[in-house]
Amino acid sequence: MQKTLNKIAENRWTSRLLSPVILVLLVIIFSIATGGRFSNARNLTMIIEQALVVATVATGAVFIFATGNVNISMGATTALVATLAAQTYMATNSVPLMFVVAVVAGVVIMALTALLSTWLNVRVLFVTVVMMTLLASIQMSVLGSSTIQLPYAMTSALSNINLPLILFILFFIFCTVLFHFTALGRKLRYIGINELCAELTGFKKTRYLFIAFLVWQANSWRLARARDDKKRIAQAKAFKAARSAA
Repeated sequence: MQKTLNKIAENRWTSRLLSPVILVLLVIIFSIATGGRFSNARNLTMIIEQALVVATVATGAVFIFATGNVNISMGATTALVATLAAQTYMATNSVPLMFVVAVVAGVVIMALTALLSTWLNVRVLFVTVVMMTLLASIQMSVLGSSTIQLPYAMTSALSNINLPLILFILFFIFCTVLFHFTALGRKLRYIGINELCAELTGFKKTRYLFIAFLVWQANSWRLARARDDKKRIAQAKAFKAARSAA
């Protein structure tokens, strides 16, 4: 019996399926406790929309964490990219251009972070601490004391066709295949398990660390879109509250 349990615990599918199983169990428990209100379509939709930012960041961050490094500037990067993308849309009314700006901004920021770490041979954690403060300051300078409110018609139109969720699912599938079923994913995990052995085998840490940062920044467009979704939700709540008061 003990051997069977050990085999189940050591099986790679156990770690992969454990989190989804726990999530489903939590949904069932809360649904029972609330008499089914928790699991109704409207409530689950709101939860998913609000969780997309964290889910997107976490999906891309896996590639950095796999190398044994920690990037704590992801939140500041997300805020700055979202601010630049939103300002672009407000100035041009162009959704494609907003996505382009988000991608370019993400590439520049993450490339700079990776280059500082690899060229200066400084641990990623220390570099990202500095970048977190720097990016937050830049975001505050760009935004100032004002706030950005994207047109509800634009954000709701994209959300009504479930574009944010569809894009996230595609990105998640892409990252899953890249991480688990390609040589790049295996090398990143190898570096995280034993950096010295990876170097002796011929895997240059600097090269793959740079690639890991680039993969994370690939979701910059999604981060900007998800941040805008949260603004749309807040706007919708304010609009409904105004109607109720009237």
